[in-house]
Amino acid sequence: MLGPIIETFIGGLLTGVLYSLVALGFVLIFKASGVFNFAQGSMVLLAGLALVRSLDWLVAKQRAGYKMTNSTSRIAEMKQFMRGGLQDWNCRAGQNTLIIRTDGTLAPCFPMYSATYDWGTIERPKFEMGPLMEMKKSCQPHCFSTLNHIVGFCYNDARVIKWLFKQAARGFQGVTNWSDD
Repeated sequence: MLGPIIETFIGGLLTGVLYSLVALGFVLIFKASGVFNFAQGSMVLLAGLALVRSLDWLVAKQRAGYKMTNSTSRIAEMKQFMRGGLQDWNCRAGQNTLIIRTDGTLAPCFPMYSATYDWGTIERPKFEMGPLMEMKKSCQPHCFSTLNHIVGFCYNDARVIKWLFKQAARGFQGVTNWSDD
């Protein structure tokens, strides 16, 4: 039961470390030279390496039996995404999830929030699969929506059936993590 809470806490802690390292780099350079230098690649690299190491630690903990929201394959995809190699991941934005803007109009997801395409309103949605799939070709390689990934992950029928058989074999006692291992 504490798994998602611990995972969220660690995620927040890692994000805070990333921001603090970048801020520390800005402060050190400014104090030393009196000039703002936004070429802080080494600090961002250090934070990225710390994140990759932390992701490896999370995978090890999940394999040791800790309950987590994200599957080990999803955590591996996080590392792949950081390296610019994320493939098609069955984004379900606009199919099963949507964003309602403050004026009542719709958007498939937050990255498409500012898109000028007319997706309709709450009363009259206009989600057409053709334009939606065409937009996803350009945004999906750069997006890492955990919500839409989890929804897409569950839309894989073979994975769900395999997981159900695995649980049935255990008598539905002690539900296990989603994992492709």
